[in-house]
Amino acid sequence: MNLFLEQFYLYSPGSDSLQFEKKTEAIVRSSGSYEELKAEYWECISRHFLPKAPMTVITDEDQLNAVIIHLKNNLKDKHNLSDLSTAFGFSQSKLSKLFRNFKGMSFVEYLTYLRIERAKEFIQSHPSLLINDLAHQVGYDAPLYFSVERPWHSTRS
Repeated sequence: MNLFLEQFYLYSPGSDSLQFEKKTEAIVRSSGSYEELKAEYWECISRHFLPKAPMTVITDEDQLNAVIIHLKNNLKDKHNLSDLSTAFGFSQSKLSKLFRNFKGMSFVEYLTYLRIERAKEFIQSHPSLLINDLAHQVGYDAPLYFSVERPWHSTRS
């Protein structure tokens, strides 16, 4: 067994640190060379402290998708770029660029798009829902938001 690994297993929090130091000194003295000691040390460190599986790279698009899932699940809430960027660890300019690059529109445009799409779903599944109630279901305080023609949808007739 690797001497450092053995020492690692023998030492536990709360044990005598002087005893640990003496054992460590004995390991250092008993090693044949500096290179051997270094090799044993790195083997122990890599076996117990480095990740076992390759790290997954999280792309900008993955991070933006996490923001979008949050928005979709919380459409009733008030959202702004400042709060979202803070909550997800972005600068405002970075989050704004992500929306432009991956969705082809600004954050506000995309949020409006999500709300209009959700409103369409509500209209289809609840045709008798009052426009005021519909507005509140998708995060608007007033139904006037539905009176403006948007380029990506048709108005309710």
